[in-house]
Amino acid sequence: MKLSKEALLEIVAIFQDGILENKDMSDGLRELDLIVREGSADDLTLSQAYLSSHPRADVWVQSGEPN
Repeated sequence: MKLSKEALLEIVAIFQDGILENKDMSDGLRELDLIVREGSADDLTLSQAYLSSHPRADVWVQSGEPN
């Protein structure tokens, strides 16, 4: 399985928040909602539900750029 750029950046941001802001990383990682991208058998990306409920995650999605 591979992570999309957005999913990887969100995981790194969760770790960064944990280290720099003393937040609980395990909560952030448990909240992740990864789905298999359409048209790919092994590519994981963030679900639309996760993107809408976590505003920061929307920053990682650049319209018009390939994932």
